[in-house]
Amino acid sequence: MTLFRKAVMIIDDDVKRRKRIYDVLKVTGFDISSAVQGEQAFGCLPRDKPNLIVVNAFAPKVDGLSFIRKLRGFGLGQKMIVVALHAENDDNRKQAQQAGADDFIAENFQPYLLLEIICRHLKIDKIRIPENEFRERRQAVEDLAMSYHKARSRDVNFKGVQLLLPDGRDLSRLMLTDDAGVAKNR
Repeated sequence: MTLFRKAVMIIDDDVKRRKRIYDVLKVTGFDISSAVQGEQAFGCLPRDKPNLIVVNAFAPKVDGLSFIRKLRGFGLGQKMIVVALHAENDDNRKQAQQAGADDFIAENFQPYLLLEIICRHLKIDKIRIPENEFRERRQAVEDLAMSYHKARSRDVNFKGVQLLLPDGRDLSRLMLTDDAGVAKNR
């Protein structure tokens, strides 16, 4: 339960998407670094030592496919997990896989799906949202709660990462309201 200190690096030239990824991961307790371009990211790798990298494989400024290939060529890069963001088509996915990506997610991802992929690779099965992040990133918590609830309600045998609020209640069973500012039972 968020006893992990896992670092994730985000590499994307789209500011809104980078912020969306940042908010989802920050609200769940990850240490995060980010870069706009692949070359900038290489300069940060020794300092940030990410366990996992989320990279836009097809953004023109990022040059994500080249970044993944180059990363896989370095010894340190062999140990890092790479999740490639891509447009939803099989050709993009195939190219990212050939470059060395470990997993893939569409650029217009659902917040919980991104978190599920990351947690699966980092072997995390339960996260308690830190109190300070719960208060400071309310919109991100609400977006994550909606996405999490949808994922759980679709699958009777749900075995995904469990998300808990600071008080230990499961996020899927709660409704966040704008006026109260706190979680309420449905």
